[in-house]
Amino acid sequence: MDQRTIESDITFESTPFKQIRPSLDSAISSVIKKVYDGKFSSGEITLKIKVAIDERTVLIPHASYVDGMPYEFKSPTFENTVTTTLKQVGKEESSYMSNKIEIRETDDSFALFEIPDSQMKLELQEEEE
Repeated sequence: MDQRTIESDITFESTPFKQIRPSLDSAISSVIKKVYDGKFSSGEITLKIKVAIDERTVLIPHASYVDGMPYEFKSPTFENTVTTTLKQVGKEESSYMSNKIEIRETDDSFALFEIPDSQMKLELQEEEE
């Protein structure tokens, strides 16, 4: 059986990946425009390629075989997904800090406690006679 090489090496430039390029180019242009226009602070483009190899058999017309000669081969399947993620920043910040409150671990959680005044409090004890 005469076989010819379609492509010598499988690379991103190979035939199976030609259909990916337009959707990838479109995603790149879209993300750049939205970030450039200030609608988003940044964007990410993810290209996911799933590769599978299936073992198949086809019947090839042949004079010696009534239904055709079985030909077993491995067939590649390439699936792709182009995903864009745009980051929009909206930020509200707040903070709490006090020099008069401490945190302590209790039995099964944490609790806030007031720190004693810096003035010393003396408790007078009566002496036992």
